[in-house]
Amino acid sequence: MRETYRIEFRMKAACEGVTGFRFDKPPGYKFEAGQYFRLTLQTPEGERTESFSHASAPADQFIELATRMTGSPFKNALGELVRGDAVTIDGPYGDLILPPGVEKACFLAGGVGITPARSIIRDAEQRRTGLRMRLFYGNHDQSCIPYSGEFAEYARKDRRFAVVPVLEDALPGWTGERGLITADLVRRHMKELDVWHFFVAGPPAMVRAMEGVLAELKVPKERISAEDFTGY
Repeated sequence: MRETYRIEFRMKAACEGVTGFRFDKPPGYKFEAGQYFRLTLQTPEGERTESFSHASAPADQFIELATRMTGSPFKNALGELVRGDAVTIDGPYGDLILPPGVEKACFLAGGVGITPARSIIRDAEQRRTGLRMRLFYGNHDQSCIPYSGEFAEYARKDRRFAVVPVLEDALPGWTGERGLITADLVRRHMKELDVWHFFVAGPPAMVRAMEGVLAELKVPKERISAEDFTGY
């Protein structure tokens, strides 16, 4: 059983439709990049708990999440928190972590499904592990691409990291990829697929679609780590 912590609240701006939240990390709380935690809040309908991936890295002095504000009682209560409000966090949980010995990691992510990928990428960049990373990052349009600036900065400074942004409905002038993440798109940007470990996380429909992409690419299951985000 995991211990439950009561911690203080801070909020971080994200982008239209998606809000980021940061919480002070209590002494002794440890997690591995890519894991998730359970957040409990008081709502008008009583106490409610939802799970969120850590968007932060283990070395950060805060716990961060990013989520789409759906208008549910839980999300409304989350959005109404003010600095200093106490919440309960239980964790960590999950095994969407970098397997031992992996030297090349590829992430297929979309929208707020980026959070565990961001945790792993941020951790590798902070610790300078030498991990080679490729991120295929799908979003609807330019108005909301969470953490895009951070990923662009990593790509600028670290030749071992590359990001391929993909937009479904790009505005004129967009020079990146358009449409959806497909097997053909991945092939255009990657060589030697057999030496990469692939990560997929997000709503169940998105995870199933990306598993289909990886099946088309003939990536064996032992080189795929996947996790569904429930509640979407």
